[in-house]
Amino acid sequence: MLLSSPNRYVSNRDRYTSSFLLIGLVAAAPKHLQLYPRHEYVFSQSYYYGILSSALYFIVATFLLVNYFNGVILKRYPPIFSTPTLSQRALMLQTISLTFYLGLGGLVFSKTEGWEYVDGVYWADYTILTVGLGSDFKLENTLSRALLMPYAIGGIIALGLVVGSVRSLVLERGSIKVQRRALEKERTKWMRRLKEQKREQEESSSQPKSGEEKLRDEFYLMRKIERTAHRKSKWTSLAASLTAFLFLWLGGATVFTFSERRQEWTYFESLYFAYVTLLTIGYGDLYPQSNAGKPFFVVWTMIAVPALTILISNMGDTVVGMIQKATLWVGAMTVLPYSDSSISLTRKFKLTKRTNEEIRLEKSAITTNTPTERVHSLQEEGKKDQLLKQLAVEIRTLTKDMTGKPPRNYSYEEWVRFLGLLGIAWNEGDTWSWLDEGGPLASPSSETEWLLDKMCRRLEMNIERLGRKEGVRDAHEPQGG
Repeated sequence: MLLSSPNRYVSNRDRYTSSFLLIGLVAAAPKHLQLYPRHEYVFSQSYYYGILSSALYFIVATFLLVNYFNGVILKRYPPIFSTPTLSQRALMLQTISLTFYLGLGGLVFSKTEGWEYVDGVYWADYTILTVGLGSDFKLENTLSRALLMPYAIGGIIALGLVVGSVRSLVLERGSIKVQRRALEKERTKWMRRLKEQKREQEESSSQPKSGEEKLRDEFYLMRKIERTAHRKSKWTSLAASLTAFLFLWLGGATVFTFSERRQEWTYFESLYFAYVTLLTIGYGDLYPQSNAGKPFFVVWTMIAVPALTILISNMGDTVVGMIQKATLWVGAMTVLPYSDSSISLTRKFKLTKRTNEEIRLEKSAITTNTPTERVHSLQEEGKKDQLLKQLAVEIRTLTKDMTGKPPRNYSYEEWVRFLGLLGIAWNEGDTWSWLDEGGPLASPSSETEWLLDKMCRRLEMNIERLGRKEGVRDAHEPQGG
């Protein structure tokens, strides 16, 4: 891996050297066959595996070099592989284990069935992926059929672990980064817009809002920004995964059309075969037979099947969610109407889309104290022992929220109580804003993590302060004789 040290840069340079040497060896091989007519020989599957290996080696080295320049030299983001996380290490080990398992299966079954080793790898690949092409490599030996039972289960488990790790890294970690980037863009756009509005108010000499009212409006504006950024990030992730799927599907079909030209596959037949394979249906009416098509099939499926899994997951967050809501609405309109006739169907459907502003208005109708009064009340009641107890209670409550998925977003009234305990209030002279970078709602961490950090710091500070006062008090007390 390419890390930030110069020695790791030299290591990546060696990777490029090895890649070029592999490419040179593969390119030089046909030179020794120029004395023979082209129709008298064919390249083996091992030769095409060498081409794919050298190409993958070059691509990996290029990705690491791009990460080095962007993360270390340009400092656009932290180096991705500077310190591999537990999830990254797990994915590496699982991928190595799956590759070893695939090669071991190819060796065992090629020996029991009398196949070439590369054909055994090809068979093991479409078996583990549950494609089941049913090609000319069929198990006829009783021992092979007996070994298939534990081997297939182990391969599916190994493949599931790899797909799960890829999904965790790409969907969970990647989506968080995409969402944070979208949130920052949306927040910056609104900051510019608010500055223009403030300038217009100053020019028109209009009455500015009070500090509390201003912060209340900013809070709900930040909630709106979060919803917009979340929606954009989900559709961005869907567009990226769909692009990757289309590239692998259409690009794979192009390669199969070229490699299986002796079978006279049309491009549509290649598209059909690639699509059936990606969905792991595997009818077996079409399958690669050339020495170039089989190695490409093995490498292509190992990349394309996880990519399809990511696409399906992203569709579940967007398209499938829309279809589900539409289905519920159609059901409510037809065969499953609401029994409460006092509330119209349209209103019932809209209740699932209430905005934070509507929730705030509902809560404000039953609220007796204003946010400022609550803050002052907490400060007046905040004797040291009572404040410590309140902080401990809130910390215990917040730790329960840490396990919730998705992360919890707190209401405006809850934030007023939390900020009161933290000693953060707003007056006419306050300059902080909910839209500030690194603020409670714009922090890279979740709201619960931000509050837990601040609550623990506040608790530590008060305990230290209370300990110092107790020490001073003990020092002034007369010593007993």
